[in-house]
Amino acid sequence: MIKKLKLPLSLILAFLVSAIIGFSNVQARSISKSTLIAQLQSRYQWVYIENSGSFTQLSSSVTGGYDKAAQDYAKYLSNMGRTKIYIVNSGLNNALKQYVGYTPATPDPEVAKAVKARGITLYCFEADVYYRPAPVVN
Repeated sequence: MIKKLKLPLSLILAFLVSAIIGFSNVQARSISKSTLIAQLQSRYQWVYIENSGSFTQLSSSVTGGYDKAAQDYAKYLSNMGRTKIYIVNSGLNNALKQYVGYTPATPDPEVAKAVKARGITLYCFEADVYYRPAPVVN
């Protein structure tokens, strides 16, 4: 008997985008809300996507600081449209916002409450992702 495999839309989109772009050092994996909360509470320096209640963890293997990682995340996320992003690292949050259009967003209430209980700042925004190279300084 064949069983159907049910994958979250965000993971499917992430896979398709990575197949199209092909040059990103970002790894994506679908995670549960409880795993998301645990990772945010542990202050992992990753980017998380929420899409229709499903969560995806993105991790970059790029070295060279927040700016390099932010460029890699932006490349990976390009052309995914509007995406809700969760980050707990202020340096990565600031760097990523240099490469994406964004507006404030309301995080999942359970996630926000759990992270706030640990005294951690949760950055949540709706990203309209488009990649733009770093500005050239003369």
